[in-house]
Amino acid sequence: MPLTFIRFFSSIVIGALISTTVHAAIPLNEADTLSVYGDGRLRFEKDWDSYRGDGTQRSDRSRLRIRGRLGLLWKPADFFEANVRVRTGNDDHQQSGHITIADFNGNANGASDLNLDKWYGQFNWKGLSVWGGRNSLPWWKQNVLFWDDDVTPRGIGLIFKTDLGPGRFTLNSGVYDMPAGMQHYTGDAWSTQLVYEQDADKLGFTVAGGLVNIEADAEAGDYATRTLLQDNSLRDYENWVLATQLRFNNLPRPFYLGADFYHNAEDYSPTDPDVFTAFHADDTDGYVLQAVYGGVKEQWDWLAGAYYAHIEALAIHNSYAQDDWVRWGNSDQKTSSNFKGSELRAGLGLGHNANLIARLFIFRAIDKDYPTDIRKQNGKRFRVDFNIKF
Repeated sequence: MPLTFIRFFSSIVIGALISTTVHAAIPLNEADTLSVYGDGRLRFEKDWDSYRGDGTQRSDRSRLRIRGRLGLLWKPADFFEANVRVRTGNDDHQQSGHITIADFNGNANGASDLNLDKWYGQFNWKGLSVWGGRNSLPWWKQNVLFWDDDVTPRGIGLIFKTDLGPGRFTLNSGVYDMPAGMQHYTGDAWSTQLVYEQDADKLGFTVAGGLVNIEADAEAGDYATRTLLQDNSLRDYENWVLATQLRFNNLPRPFYLGADFYHNAEDYSPTDPDVFTAFHADDTDGYVLQAVYGGVKEQWDWLAGAYYAHIEALAIHNSYAQDDWVRWGNSDQKTSSNFKGSELRAGLGLGHNANLIARLFIFRAIDKDYPTDIRKQNGKRFRVDFNIKF
């Protein structure tokens, strides 16, 4: 799709967002059963001091990127809703909806497309919600290092919530077809997660544990094997995740400490015919530690956060994890595992559902990607995002 049209679409989304002062979806009819919602992002990004596994240095890079998403929500009754959303991005990139509009180092801007990233119908009854279509993974998380918000599988999801003692219990579950890019699917998956959360005047906490089981398609087509890097379309995953969060509710601003622990229980062999699998057969664990103080909901609110991640090569399915930290991979896909490093974050609320978020990433590989590599990859990245939504 021509870049000029994508720019026009994004400009319409972001311009509408900037001009509106509402804090919720905009109703389109008198009965308030049909509404439109969206969000936009303008991003400055700089990468430097980055080396590939073959020893060559990536050129330093500064660029300007945008993302636009626009959705339509129909809710004719409390028990049913239908949702469809379109986003900018790249047909071949399920991990991101961003497009480059200016590269200050003379590099190509890359592909620019429009895709439906959500389309589903959902039934609600008391504490139970069941949806069918394409939607976000039903999963409680406090960061995107295991699963990126932009990755939306196709299938059936179930969420059940009920009070349990002084807190609340949630069951998240579902079965899915997994995306390869935005228009293709490969492999099957199912997930189950149990969540318990409780809040009091001084302290609150959440404990969540679950499994995402991904069964690869042994006869995955050429597109999937070409698109998902490191033979991810041909490898099974049994990803167990334990997440904990402790909230301090009696401070002037929100403050929480969090930890995530990852383990891939799939039994890989050091003699596997796939070189990447064999080389990393035992690299199946990871963890993330984080501390965040403050928030950006209201005007002039601010936040400060710090994250430390240590994620081995096969601890997660890195084609479905975040693409924020590392530059590794190619313009269509990122290989967001086999790294350790830190993120420092600062944010400022601007009011009207707008904010600024600045993030500094410093990271390096835990191990070489392949036995033929001559060095471990590394890099540094700085981002400033202007975010706005309605």
